[in-house]
Amino acid sequence: MEKELKRELSRLRELESRTERALIGAPEGITAYYTVKGERVRSKSVKIIADTLSKKEIPYHYEFPTELKYKNRTILIYPDFTILNRRTGKKYILEHLGMMDKTIYFENTLRKLDVYQKNGILLGEGLILTYETSESPLDTSVLKEYVERFLE
Repeated sequence: MEKELKRELSRLRELESRTERALIGAPEGITAYYTVKGERVRSKSVKIIADTLSKKEIPYHYEFPTELKYKNRTILIYPDFTILNRRTGKKYILEHLGMMDKTIYFENTLRKLDVYQKNGILLGEGLILTYETSESPLDTSVLKEYVERFLE
């Protein structure tokens, strides 16, 4: 039992290490955004979400590696936020869908949502979605409602 626990902890440390390596430095020509906690994130909207969670002292991991089943195999995905409701102990995944007016992004998002559903991570239960398009930015009042309803 102890040997299995050590192996699992080692595996999780390696996954977290890979995530940290993947986030170091912004690719040339892409703006880097930093949260109040000093995390480099991929967009201004994701920064707003992270800073909102931090301000409310809601514990989260940004792009924490998560293993899910897909087509009879285990895959590794990186949800935007893995969040813990400290009051209930319930874990939530929050995905920010930032380019919903881009066809390829939209199609990839549908596939990712399908993977979540097939793993029992359902919208409104363990999955929270925020979204935007080039015409409609992140609605922070909706974000506030999600935080109050599910995360505080």
